[in-house]
Amino acid sequence: MFSLLSLSNAVSASSKRVREGEFVVRNYNKRTYKLYIPTGYRPEEPVPLFLLLHGCNQDPENFARGTEMNEYAERANFIVVYPEQTRANHRVRCWNWYKPENQVRGRGEPRDLVGIVNQVKQDFAIDNRRVYVAGISAGATMATILGATYPDLFAAIGICAGLQYKATTSAVKGIFVMLRGGPDPRMQATLAFEAMGNRKRIMPVIVFHGTADMTVAPINADQVIAQWGRTNQLVAGEDPLTVADLTPTEVIQRNVTNGRSYTEYVYCDQTSEVLMKKYLIDGMKHGWPGGSKTGSYTDPTGPKASQLLVDFFLEHPMKTLPEPEPMLVPAGATFVLAKPQASVTKPPLLSRLFQRVSKAVRGLVARISGDKKGKKRP
Repeated sequence: MFSLLSLSNAVSASSKRVREGEFVVRNYNKRTYKLYIPTGYRPEEPVPLFLLLHGCNQDPENFARGTEMNEYAERANFIVVYPEQTRANHRVRCWNWYKPENQVRGRGEPRDLVGIVNQVKQDFAIDNRRVYVAGISAGATMATILGATYPDLFAAIGICAGLQYKATTSAVKGIFVMLRGGPDPRMQATLAFEAMGNRKRIMPVIVFHGTADMTVAPINADQVIAQWGRTNQLVAGEDPLTVADLTPTEVIQRNVTNGRSYTEYVYCDQTSEVLMKKYLIDGMKHGWPGGSKTGSYTDPTGPKASQLLVDFFLEHPMKTLPEPEPMLVPAGATFVLAKPQASVTKPPLLSRLFQRVSKAVRGLVARISGDKKGKKRP
């Protein structure tokens, strides 16, 4: 069948330790996720956070093995969180990216995924300027949705064999989009821009796709880049309808030693800063480039997508942090919020003076009333 809606080749998870760091199971709002904490983590030193979203018929353990992201977390000292999609939510563990309720802020699966991120941020020292999301296939498309609906949380996004924002709103139409491409990226760019609302900001994006992908056609990689390029133009105040097709700043042909050739497309902004990258891997089918055979849907002969992803993410911290929103904690969350500290902010001087005068007047009135009552007693 098809990957974004139903992948085959399921690999069962097994509990184990990965290297010296901790790979632990946690829960949020009845949703399980795995969290990798590198040995270099120290509570007094905030670290980056990577949200990694698996594809259909995968699970956190399998996706971690295939991407080897825990090993990269050890080297670069960041925390990785892998949410799990269950068969109860989708029969083959796909993220339900095509449902309208999962394409907006504050609802459905995006709300749960952001809740998981907020729980990790509550329990660990996380650098708020370096929170990222990436995924493969259905997970990649959900990463696109999170980039559009939560630009105030995620500093950059990574898309491996995924689709543009709101590529479709039904499972049936999703099949055709995957095989033939989606709507005009200029229209989807506007929808993504509108989804950002007053939280809009330039979104760095990195894309990976195999040229022989028969599950999600390579045209979708082009559309993802076109959509985000035009969304970024809207954020910058330019009308994408009046701008010519996006042209890469650089096109570089590369080869993996004893592996595949691939093309790297680099897109820079007007200040020559790298804003987006696209990697098309020659002859690669549906999968994670350069991944390990110990996971599913990987191609070890491709470029190391995980290394490229880590480098790109860490080079793109959020430049300015928006005002934080209140954290919503649903019933069933497995962590306890710290007790709020008493405010030490004093009211203005005039307010304090008024309070003191009022208190003195109330005391004087009370005493006078008491005296009058005392004189009436027999």
